[in-house]
Amino acid sequence: MPAGDERAGSHSTESLATSKAVRDARFPRLLDLSLHARIALLRRSERCPISSPSSYTGTIVSAGVNISAVIPLYNGAAFIGDALDSVIAQTCLPMEVVVVDDGSTDSGAGERIVKAYQYDVSIALPVRFMRKENGGQSSARNYGISQARGDLIALLDQDDRWYPEHLEILAQSFEPSSHVGLSYSNLDVIDDFGNMVVERALDHLHSPQPKTSLADCLGKNMYILPSASLMAKSAWEDVGGFDQRLSGYEDDDLFLRIWCRYGVVYVDRPLSQWRIHAVSSSWTPSMWKSGLVYAEKLIAEYPDDPSLQQFYVRDYIAPRFFRHFLGVYSSLLEQGSQERDEWRVGQGEGGQDNIARVYDAIERFGRLMQPALAVRSILLLAGHPWLFSRVYRMARGLRRLTSRARDPFPRA
Repeated sequence: MPAGDERAGSHSTESLATSKAVRDARFPRLLDLSLHARIALLRRSERCPISSPSSYTGTIVSAGVNISAVIPLYNGAAFIGDALDSVIAQTCLPMEVVVVDDGSTDSGAGERIVKAYQYDVSIALPVRFMRKENGGQSSARNYGISQARGDLIALLDQDDRWYPEHLEILAQSFEPSSHVGLSYSNLDVIDDFGNMVVERALDHLHSPQPKTSLADCLGKNMYILPSASLMAKSAWEDVGGFDQRLSGYEDDDLFLRIWCRYGVVYVDRPLSQWRIHAVSSSWTPSMWKSGLVYAEKLIAEYPDDPSLQQFYVRDYIAPRFFRHFLGVYSSLLEQGSQERDEWRVGQGEGGQDNIARVYDAIERFGRLMQPALAVRSILLLAGHPWLFSRVYRMARGLRRLTSRARDPFPRA
């Protein structure tokens, strides 16, 4: 999920402007309409069945459970209105919406939109706006949660949106006597313009849901998306919140720690929409560098223990990141020079050679796997970048041709 906000920050100014122009051509300016008209307009969208305006006059989920919606904002003017409308349209309202501006550089465009909601007297719940210096999405989420007043925290990214029963259904898992720390759901994937890309996205992944073993959590991405989750604030506090060193994989890291200590409930029904942008990629520097930090964190926390016949690093963590960084390596090679003699493998100048750093990571994960012949062959091939790039690209193309469904998530 990155510096400032990787998902939003990865947009160029031009792409955001283009997205906004197309969106404005399809819909009137939402802020020029009344609240009822905004929600009714979204409801008429073929792929976003927002409930009727009367639904936002509902009550708090229950007298004993209060929910705070927390939205980190970073240069998110193009989408924040959609996100807020989806909160207002909930069949069971949160007690508040906390929007944290993480040092946006859009001249206050997003802030003005949020404040228009904040001062709209027709809205039946308080919208709280806060501003902080840029520290990344993990930092913004932590700050917003720390300021939230609710017992349960509903995270919503600025470019995602909820279906109307999102909070009502996820909150049902939290009984006063339960030890549930987190509930989450399936989700749909949409594009920049709100068009459906993948329905029931978690069904298309080779990553079991719900998670029923530590091996499931370590060997593959968790695929518990923040916007598709509801967590107890006490659980967030207990495990130490988001790791602010991470600007990618921070959600996997937090939800793994909650999974290990608390009950986690999965709702096999799409309750939210996750927006994947055309420029989204797991190969961005902030994502793969964060992946290295996360991998080392997992290796330190779940070391192999031969006496117990537990080999979490050898069998799950190392293979997972070995596969991932082969993809990163191929992507970096494709972005670089196509001349063999300009590719450098080994120590880069001043330690800044990204290709060399990723190659070193592949070697490390390969060694941790106690590699068989196939892995040793891949490592040998990776030492010849020109050849590796072409072989990897060919293998990836064949895999796509033979695969029934491609992973709709960009970082797998």
